[in-house]
Amino acid sequence: MAVKCIDGIPDLLALHAANRLRYPFLLQTHGDSGWDILFAFPQQSTSLAASELHAQAQTFLDSLDEQWRAAADAHAYSVVESSLPFSGGWFAYLGYELLHQMEPSVTGKSCQSGFPVAHLARIPAAIMVNRDTQHTFLFAEDNNAHLLQDMQADLELAPNKSIP
Repeated sequence: MAVKCIDGIPDLLALHAANRLRYPFLLQTHGDSGWDILFAFPQQSTSLAASELHAQAQTFLDSLDEQWRAAADAHAYSVVESSLPFSGGWFAYLGYELLHQMEPSVTGKSCQSGFPVAHLARIPAAIMVNRDTQHTFLFAEDNNAHLLQDMQADLELAPNKSIP
């Protein structure tokens, strides 16, 4: 695991908005304490649009499980003990429309939208802000340590903000 700590709190929302391909997912804490996480440099990913939900031969969760196992078999990921809230792994979004696949008693709704109802992405790096200490941590898995330089360069161009 490669980690770099810097003082201050960058504007993660601005960084996310400026480059959504590089920084596709942002989780922000409500309030003055806690962690904000900007997930970076997604690798393999899969999505399911609402219009595709009922056309699948198997459930989306079964499909996700197959893809996750194939990716896990192809790569040796190690579990790392860390005080950081994220140390590499997967980002998963599951929309309400998938509820009937998890709970059969719920009737599935027909929707023809192209909006994703599920998304899974392998995430090897992140920018994490500890609002309590006002420190920012750049994280990358060992085999992606070079990404720290790219995140540092992006942060140097991003405006800083202070906690109200």
